[in-house]
Amino acid sequence: MSAARRDDDDAVDEGILREARVRRVDAQGCEVVPLEGGEPLFARVRGRVHRIGRGERSPLAPGDIVEVRVRGSGSVVEKVRPRRSRFSRESAEGGRPQILAANVDLVVALLPLAEPPPNHRLVDRVLAAACHEDVEGLVVLSKADLVGESVVEDHRALYRGAGVEVEAVSVPGERGVEAVENRLRARTSVVVGTSGAGKSTLLKRILGPAGADIGIGAVNAKTGKGRHTTTASRLLPLPCGGWVVDTPGVRTLALPEMRPADLALLFPEFARLDPCRFHDCTHTVEPDCRAAAEGNVDPRRLDSYRAMVETMRQDAERRGW
Repeated sequence: MSAARRDDDDAVDEGILREARVRRVDAQGCEVVPLEGGEPLFARVRGRVHRIGRGERSPLAPGDIVEVRVRGSGSVVEKVRPRRSRFSRESAEGGRPQILAANVDLVVALLPLAEPPPNHRLVDRVLAAACHEDVEGLVVLSKADLVGESVVEDHRALYRGAGVEVEAVSVPGERGVEAVENRLRARTSVVVGTSGAGKSTLLKRILGPAGADIGIGAVNAKTGKGRHTTTASRLLPLPCGGWVVDTPGVRTLALPEMRPADLALLFPEFARLDPCRFHDCTHTVEPDCRAAAEGNVDPRRLDSYRAMVETMRQDAERRGW
């Protein structure tokens, strides 16, 4: 690092120190919005902030609260306030996780009922991550106009049985849009779903002019999977008040390292069961498992839980534990 650059980094006695909320992050720095109001501004990130976040792909994420030094030569992020929640995406290469959103109050898991087919495992992983962060989860059943009402009610019962609130949405018919908007009002939320789930369509409708540049992609007819239209997470202001983080379509999410018994605590319906035969039951292969008994836990939720346990086992083997 040059002496001039080092001196600029250490010049903390110049300019005005302001608290701000991070809207988006790129390789050069981040866009922030002052908490007291005003126009967004771009700020580079001090080296010591990068060192604090060395365990992650980026030290900052949309929703982070930071201290920014504003001076004539430009603005600099000097400090990141502790996060009350964080939401990450696993690296496809098994590297450091990418933080998608920070300091959210509500996690919205988007589950398309058709085109592409429902991905219960991803939604259940999203809900488990929200539960771990002590953040409220909401399941939004998108494309409800493409299936019969019995399918909508089946999925509504599935997640309400797990203690999760559910809204069914059809944007073309305006079904459920106002209900979702009311849940987002005056909060900081993150919306997560696979590509093609209808996330961009829903957000574009709720955001109005603020979502004018959100792209909407079609589902690939050959693969049945959606195309990415959002390339990086960004925090957007809601007309009804509050903020929402628009995320890229994700197919896997990061969960902290834990034992199966700890993972089971993130599935609320397990807590309502009578004790299993073994006190450390993993709910996978043990006899007399209450979770596996017919009718106690929806098989789709149990399948998601067991898939997460298997992923944890494979990760442990790969790390040599």
